[in-house]
Amino acid sequence: NDVMMCLLPRSITKGITLMKQGEGGDEMYFILRGVLSITISGKRIASIKDGSFFGEVALLYDTPRTASIVAHTKGQLYVLMRSSLLKVLQEYPKEAAVMRGIAKLRMTQYLEEIVVKNCLFESASSAFIKDLVNTMTPESYEKGQTIVEEGAGGDTMYFVSRGCLLVSSGEFNGHMRDGDFFGEVA
Repeated sequence: NDVMMCLLPRSITKGITLMKQGEGGDEMYFILRGVLSITISGKRIASIKDGSFFGEVALLYDTPRTASIVAHTKGQLYVLMRSSLLKVLQEYPKEAAVMRGIAKLRMTQYLEEIVVKNCLFESASSAFIKDLVNTMTPESYEKGQTIVEEGAGGDTMYFVSRGCLLVSSGEFNGHMRDGDFFGEVA
């Protein structure tokens, strides 16, 4: 009953984009009626319909949206804001564990898409990719923040999931973008 008090109804029309990959978000959605498509990096990966939910990954991992969602039909959704979700999850630990498990699976799927696009892993088995992704931890950095200092020791490999990084090494200056990686030499 506490959850129902937090839900806000929203009608949607066919073709509307509910969220775009890479954008921020403060709400998740529950589908009462309708069919929506999920795309990651421009690749359609699934359709979801009545009874499904989406948008929780950005809220639970405090990260930009990992997928884009577009309505294939008109429909009815319920919206749950971040602050309400976090309150509800504290009050219902069993349900929180289930939702976090689903969010982890969805985040894993997103990270697999990033790793597979990288030429270093193009011939790797899907089992290897899954194992690699399961060791990853999402991190966010602010514009201008230094991630790695040249010459410093390191034990971490980084994959760029979203954004653009400036690389400066001696006389070399360049950029890294989605799907690039660094830190493998250390």
